[in-house]
Amino acid sequence: MATEPALSTLQPTAHRERFLHLQTSARYAGSSDPTARLNNILALLNAYRNAASLTSLRPHDWDIFLALEIRLAAATSPLTPDSLQALFELHKNATLQYSSTELLKRYVSLIITYFSRLHGVDFALPSTQLAGASSAHRSSDPALKWTSLDSCPIIDAAQSLYNPASLPLLAQDAVDLAAWDSVCGIEAVRWRIREAYTRCAYQLQESQDVWRLYLAFEEALLASSQVARDQQLETIRHVYLARLKVPHAAIDDTFQAFSSFVTQHLPPHQYESEMSAANMLVAESRTIFRQREQLEDALQSLLSSGNIHAPGSRQDLDNFATYCKPYLRWQINRTSRALRSKDKAHAQTELDLTCGLFERLIPYFGLHPPSSQKHELVYYSDDVETSEHYSRQFKRLSQEERDARTQHEQQLYSERLSLATDLWLDYVSVLSSASRPDASLIMDICTRSVRCLPTSTSLYCVLMHNSARFRRSRPQIEQFFEKAVTPGALQLKASELTDLCLARVDCERELASFDLVVKAGAEIDVDPARDMDKFTEIYALLSYSLGKLAELEDDRDASLRLERCTVNWVERAVFAMGGPASEGGMGLNELAESVWQTAVTQQPDNALVYREAAAYWMRRFDASKARGWFKAGVSKLERKQQQEATQDSSVYQTLLQEWVQFEHQHGSIEEIEYAEAKARAERQRALEAWYASYAQYGYQAEAQTQQQGSSHTNGDESSAMQVEAPSAEPSTTGKRKADNDNDNIGDASITDTQMATRAEEATSSSTASTAVEQPKKTRTNDANATPTRDREHCSVLVSNLDPSTDAQAVRSFLRGCGRIVELSGPTVLTSASGTTTSAAALVEFADPAGSASALTRHNKPLSSSVVSVYIGWKCTLFVTNFPEDWEDTHIREAFSPFGLIFTVRWPSKRFVSTRRFCYIQYTTPDSAAAAVAALDQKEVAEGRKLSVALSDPSRRKQRSDAQENAKELFVSGFPRNITEEDFKMFFAEFGAIKGVRLLRNVDGGLKGIGFVDFEKVLDAHRAMRELNSTKWRGKTISVTIAEKRGAHGASKGDRKVDVQDRKQRSVRVEGLPVDAQEALIQQAMERAVGLGSVKQVLWRPDGGNRRATVEFGVAADAGKAVLLGGAGNVRYDDEHVLEVVAMDDESADAPMHVAGSLPAQGSGSAQQALAFVPRASRGGRGRGRGRTFGVGFSHNTTTSAPPATSGAGDDMEVEPNVESNAAAKLTGQDRFRAMLQR
Repeated sequence: MATEPALSTLQPTAHRERFLHLQTSARYAGSSDPTARLNNILALLNAYRNAASLTSLRPHDWDIFLALEIRLAAATSPLTPDSLQALFELHKNATLQYSSTELLKRYVSLIITYFSRLHGVDFALPSTQLAGASSAHRSSDPALKWTSLDSCPIIDAAQSLYNPASLPLLAQDAVDLAAWDSVCGIEAVRWRIREAYTRCAYQLQESQDVWRLYLAFEEALLASSQVARDQQLETIRHVYLARLKVPHAAIDDTFQAFSSFVTQHLPPHQYESEMSAANMLVAESRTIFRQREQLEDALQSLLSSGNIHAPGSRQDLDNFATYCKPYLRWQINRTSRALRSKDKAHAQTELDLTCGLFERLIPYFGLHPPSSQKHELVYYSDDVETSEHYSRQFKRLSQEERDARTQHEQQLYSERLSLATDLWLDYVSVLSSASRPDASLIMDICTRSVRCLPTSTSLYCVLMHNSARFRRSRPQIEQFFEKAVTPGALQLKASELTDLCLARVDCERELASFDLVVKAGAEIDVDPARDMDKFTEIYALLSYSLGKLAELEDDRDASLRLERCTVNWVERAVFAMGGPASEGGMGLNELAESVWQTAVTQQPDNALVYREAAAYWMRRFDASKARGWFKAGVSKLERKQQQEATQDSSVYQTLLQEWVQFEHQHGSIEEIEYAEAKARAERQRALEAWYASYAQYGYQAEAQTQQQGSSHTNGDESSAMQVEAPSAEPSTTGKRKADNDNDNIGDASITDTQMATRAEEATSSSTASTAVEQPKKTRTNDANATPTRDREHCSVLVSNLDPSTDAQAVRSFLRGCGRIVELSGPTVLTSASGTTTSAAALVEFADPAGSASALTRHNKPLSSSVVSVYIGWKCTLFVTNFPEDWEDTHIREAFSPFGLIFTVRWPSKRFVSTRRFCYIQYTTPDSAAAAVAALDQKEVAEGRKLSVALSDPSRRKQRSDAQENAKELFVSGFPRNITEEDFKMFFAEFGAIKGVRLLRNVDGGLKGIGFVDFEKVLDAHRAMRELNSTKWRGKTISVTIAEKRGAHGASKGDRKVDVQDRKQRSVRVEGLPVDAQEALIQQAMERAVGLGSVKQVLWRPDGGNRRATVEFGVAADAGKAVLLGGAGNVRYDDEHVLEVVAMDDESADAPMHVAGSLPAQGSGSAQQALAFVPRASRGGRGRGRGRTFGVGFSHNTTTSAPPATSGAGDDMEVEPNVESNAAAKLTGQDRFRAMLQR
């Protein structure tokens, strides 16, 4: 087989692809073709050696690499001292890349095993294996699994140790025993084990296993005759004491083991002194550990779970943010405070603990991540079969699915790489923050970082900066730089290459300054630009960097950082020589001028080139040449704007603005007017382009609206019922938002459905008695509003699940499809006949790509069932026009014969009481289609035909006044001495006006607020853009798009409804299920009291609330509800009996319960009542108003108890209401009877 050339690239992905190719070739060759297999394995070894010399391998590759090296080292003969030394060094190099305790334990177990064989010392290795684990789970042979090569070392997976019996033999008989001392003698082995333990000593959890191996080695020597007993006892004593100084999780076990050691091996009279000294060490270490014990437990639960990473999932990123990032932030802040303190010993301990924490996280989050899902299957799941067939399965996907999969992979790769880079940068930053940083440690960390993340240019920059900071040699810095910029090493972008070049220049300037300081013999600030030799060296480096950047023909650094740095360097030298007009300066001016001449040749369309070149000539006080650069840039970019008709002309406009400013400072009147004319023409061009694009967009949107139709249902349009179109509630800002929060009836948006669009919560009109028309709240920047979540296309329904399936099983089933935002269920469902039972769950993904990927799991097995996966809205029906007295049970009875119903969702009636529709979600689209075919237009009562339609998001009904909102302007700040005719004429120049309205106060004077209705949307938007923030008769006016009609809740007059009257008509309902629906609560109350008796329901479904507030139309119905509730005659369903409590404020003996608890029985003491009172004023404008119904509720308290905390359903604080003694003696029902009599 021809030998493949070694890869010179630093891209880990290229090396990993070669690894997988050679492993697959070796597996396919197998035992049937041992020669081909051996050739592939030898090529694989060479590939591993080459990659290890350039970058750092991931743990998976180290396992295979080390196993193959051990296997082939003794392929023809037993191990010699040289070959054993090479194996030891290879394992050591693996542990030096990152302090993985698994690699460290394997390294130590290799050393101890061969020491035992060579010296005949028996070791009792500590066991951490879980009881009952099978042999298949206890051991693994990575080389056999991935290359089919047998007789390789076996790894005990539970302990991460080599199985001694699987390691090759030593050539003891052929080699003199003295030749082994330097490799496997007592001191050599002790030094290696101690060094390995030192690297992980401050890893609070994992270091204990490595230390126990170290202790096992020393105790085995004590039991042998290899060393003097007294000397070995002292050594072991120091091993224990050194360990007790280090905080760790198992410090109590270590202390107990030390006590046993002292008791067994030391004289009795030393016990007290030894344990007293050890106890002082333990107390301090235990205190340090307990300070972070809670964070440690959370982190250890993650690291020991084995589920940190998953192919195609971002759960590792979420895990880091949840478990690791808070711990890191806490530890770094603690270290920073300790480094500023005077206790240097404590500061060093905190710094060591910080290093230990970073070292624990780097093997999981600090290595170069897999770049594709195929590599994730290899490095995260260790899955041979799936990764081998991944390419074939990927080709079976549609082009859309492939693009979505690729985009998802790139996004995950980018996020993981960014996380790893930040982790290393934070590590270096913490070490550098010390008053006297450890140069060797920082350099070691920087060197390791670029090996673990060889594609991160920011880490190379940090490496070079620290090399110069700690005075490393120029050749060493040059080597780092050339390693990254060598052609073929990395695929550098212009910005990345610029970063590297600037870092290289920074290092050269730093070293040049240091050389001049040494030469001067004093600590003085020396500018290297003043020294011609240093100037020449650095300028040559800058020229070389510009040449490297010019090689990237298709990619340029638009920010011109290198060009600006070069010109600045020349200007510094010119200034040091006496200025541009001096003899020395004139010779250097051409160097700076040539930079801009070259830049404009390479980037002729970059406006920054002309701006910077003009600024350079302005610094040289040559206005003529500066003007020439401005004019050249304007001429070039003006042609480009005309040819491409681009709207993004901000850079060109900035150039024009700077030119105008320049002419104001240096130009004549003629030059100023010429520049201003150019700027004005560009503004007009940009405005016309915006108008044209907006008009085109408006026409397209209008045409699309007409094509979609005007109805969301196919029901009878003449129906008396009102079915509101789905619409998102508009948001407000500033003071108006605060007013809205304080005064609206409902201050929380209640989501009626998870998948279909939320029905619009329109508010009732203002009362007729309101004398003054209320201003409409306005919105600004409506075009830039953030789009709502596309739940319809992001949700899938997973049905036909086994009833025992839990949420975790569903997540595992959909693993790799995308990030799951919300999972509802699984819910066990039973058919109408009671013969079929299954479960279903609704899963919402973060984007439509996730739901599309989830559809590929359709008809795949899960447990004992074949699961069905459908887009959620295709299983959902929109049902309306049913009789007024229909409730949830009637809907289910009518629709259940056509299939299993997953859920029935009812809209909120809090804002629009005439709503009469619901959403029914089946488990399959076929059931939904069958229901539409059978029930749509079916007469279910006299004059009532059901309207049943698929809840297709593309057929949403548009409000009739949606376009009108965009034609109406809200104007404020205008003079108060104008007339309506003046107001109309002011806006008439922008288009035809339908009407204007000026708001007046009670005295008839203008309030400075008005509205203008245009005929066309484009005219309204043009008027807004031209007139907003302009002057009118000395006043600055504000012109914005008026907010949607009916979107602001009740009017001011409505908000002044008597609060006491509403409390008398309101009751508190307790004992609800946590998944209750507002409409079903209303149905339950009307079922008991009477149809139409409930005015509105306030219910907040937060997953824990079990209380609601119900307002009736009349107080008598509220009293009836209390009486019925006290008798247990109000039921939400068969399982939930509701308790109904009155809410007047003149007594305090109604029972109060925590949300979700049952009422106390047989209580003879006075009980507290739920009171309804407005929030007390806290000061400030608008903060002391009383709220209307539905805003503030709290528990009343007696005078002998502190105020009770609001329940889960409360959304504000209230003052306690102290009741009279007479009223306190009444029961809840008696209190309500007395209120009715009054």
